[in-house]
Amino acid sequence: MGSEFARDIEESLGLVHGWMDSIEDAKAEGIAAENDESALDHVSVGVKTAYPLVPVKYLDIKASCGNGYANEDHPSAHTQVFTVEFLRANSLPIDGDGLVLMHACSDSMGYTIPHGTLMLVNTNEREFDNFTNNKVYVFNADGEMICKRAIKNLNGTVILKSDNMDKDSYPDQIISRDTFGQFNLFGRVRYTFSQL
Repeated sequence: MGSEFARDIEESLGLVHGWMDSIEDAKAEGIAAENDESALDHVSVGVKTAYPLVPVKYLDIKASCGNGYANEDHPSAHTQVFTVEFLRANSLPIDGDGLVLMHACSDSMGYTIPHGTLMLVNTNEREFDNFTNNKVYVFNADGEMICKRAIKNLNGTVILKSDNMDKDSYPDQIISRDTFGQFNLFGRVRYTFSQL
């Protein structure tokens, strides 16, 4: 793109002088990174981007969508990268702060989150007062990770329920502000990656 044409675009869009050059420089760096073999050891989630990729920890832990799954005390962590555009489009921190990738296990969340589904969890959303009604959260209850839908009641309690209709196997649990500490909210499930 010619310099004069770039300046015309900047002027017509009200952008600062040289803004288009920064996009071209970012694209050039991206091409260089694609040709660098060390940049090929990760999977990038999202569309092509002019911004730096955002690393997110991929923990070797599972959240049971059932009665609970015991994890090791110190699970190993790997890293996946996401684009800023993907994170922004899903109302997630664009710097990746507080985001964790983990797997669900068991079938208590039914077709919503099948067994083995990779989940993107926002650990910044972990306060009792900040429950978003009818959303899915991960809890650590007595060392076991569980994944449940949170339904807020008018009396201030919250029902943790499975999407699976088999309530004999996956009964609802009611928590209050007093019992909330026993569950140790880990974070809210914000995105799931499942194979069709």
